[in-house]
Amino acid sequence: MSAKFKFSDNKIIIQGDINFETVSAIYSEIENYIISGNNIVIDFSETKEVNSAALALIIELKKLANKSKVDIKFSKIPDKLLRLAEASNLVSDNFI
Repeated sequence: MSAKFKFSDNKIIIQGDINFETVSAIYSEIENYIISGNNIVIDFSETKEVNSAALALIIELKKLANKSKVDIKFSKIPDKLLRLAEASNLVSDNFI
């Protein structure tokens, strides 16, 4: 399944799967929004399946947001993705 997006104010809702096949397109879509200087919330409430590519996506988006001086938040992160982040010691108040 490919990923789709819903935009609402400063929120992007990712719909579908985040995996090695979809992650590049997802990053490109969100990258344009961040580079334009907009603060953003990435909402995973309609995300179906995730793997380590989703964790890599979060890491790269955080780097880009920091570089662009943009505030980025993540909401409704799937349990599987949280477990991957915890196993990688990436869960903190400032990260996820």
